[in-house]
Amino acid sequence: MSTLSQLIDQVELELKDSGNERWSTDELTAHIRRALRAYNRVHPRRTQGVISSTEGVREYSLSSLSGLMEVLDVWYPWNDA
Repeated sequence: MSTLSQLIDQVELELKDSGNERWSTDELTAHIRRALRAYNRVHPRRTQGVISSTEGVREYSLSSLSGLMEVLDVWYPWNDA
């Protein structure tokens, strides 16, 4: 996985502007960040999370799952063994 500075260097090479004569580093950074946001909306990173259940409780907060955008599946009961 590339860092932001590596991505900027790659874009500068592709644009044949490694001296930043046409595009500043700040402009390239803004464009790369905008492209990454658009990509992440279409193809978000999928992760799993586990919330411990309590007998008799039917609703649970999802606030402990950071970066949550959408719940795709729920398994209950869950056995990770």
